[in-house]
Amino acid sequence: MSVNKDNGILRVPILYGQIETLEESAVTCLFSKVLDTGTKCKLSDYERRFPTHCSDVAFVCRQLADKWLQDSSVSGVFQWSGDDNMTKYTMAVAMGEVFGIPTDHIEGDKNPTSGAPRPYNAHLDASRLEGMSIGRRMPFRQGIQESLKPFYKKE
Repeated sequence: MSVNKDNGILRVPILYGQIETLEESAVTCLFSKVLDTGTKCKLSDYERRFPTHCSDVAFVCRQLADKWLQDSSVSGVFQWSGDDNMTKYTMAVAMGEVFGIPTDHIEGDKNPTSGAPRPYNAHLDASRLEGMSIGRRMPFRQGIQESLKPFYKKE
């Protein structure tokens, strides 16, 4: 923004969507833990995340560009995120529920994650975009089912 005040920046949190491998996203990589029902594991049930589907981000970018074409003063920093307030643990449980996979092998860890410091709540204020009637949010269960369906082979 210091180079050109007319620029626009869109901040987004943790992303997921159409993938080629499960490891592509910090969200979809959790499905490996869900599928491995024979191995107990712990996942963070502390830090709040708002997983955001990539198609929603693309939709917001398009709407923002269209708005800029109507009014070139639209600039600055914008934020967008999904509505589902989740932890890694609740995302994994939702994945299991969507595909009918038991998740009793996964335990929620109520302690802050070690390593790089993470915010407790990664929610982004999207009111600026919402005030311009910009946005779309895919429910997590719908989006994650579409994203992971090619990686689930029912036994």
